[in-house]
Amino acid sequence: MSIPAYIHKIIVCGDGAVGKTSIIKKYSENTFNENYMPTVGCNFATKRININGAEVTCQFWDMGGQPQFRVVRQNFYRGARGVVLVFDVSRRETFENLEKWREEVNEILTDLPCIVIGNKADLPRKVGEEEAREYSLRINAQYFETSVIENINVQQSLDRISQIIFEKRQSERKTISPLKISSYSDDLIKPETQYPATPARYPFHQTSFTHTL
Repeated sequence: MSIPAYIHKIIVCGDGAVGKTSIIKKYSENTFNENYMPTVGCNFATKRININGAEVTCQFWDMGGQPQFRVVRQNFYRGARGVVLVFDVSRRETFENLEKWREEVNEILTDLPCIVIGNKADLPRKVGEEEAREYSLRINAQYFETSVIENINVQQSLDRISQIIFEKRQSERKTISPLKISSYSDDLIKPETQYPATPARYPFHQTSFTHTL
């Protein structure tokens, strides 16, 4: 019996230097480099995981955070099944810009599963955890605080976005059974001429059927 296989395209968005590349590299390769170069346009990494017996290939699209890459980024959003919004807890402006990022994504895609990551939790913070959780709740996203240096919540957060996507895809696969659809269609295509149309000799005849979804 073959193992079900899925591909999850996940876009990772946020201002420059919030640590998007570091998070992805730590998760996919278990490596860390303090001197990553700024992402130009988009970087790409993959990791295979198992969710409920299914093989899932997670494709992480690391979006360049600089404003001049906006037009380039939008080309990479298409086809995504989930989004990770990342800010730096030690730089308040990166948190305040999250809504701009969300609006940019929503211009191309809507109703994507989403998590919010407050990165660099090992540094003195300028954004409180409660405030960040309130924002995440408002946009229907789960919130995680991570530290790549201390390896805190990196795997848990990116595992979770894949689990949320998987659960959504499973719910979308539930459809009405073919047998019930066929029964419903048969009733719809019965010709109207099956009953005589002379009201004087044939009283009104009403046919009913029960269709259970």
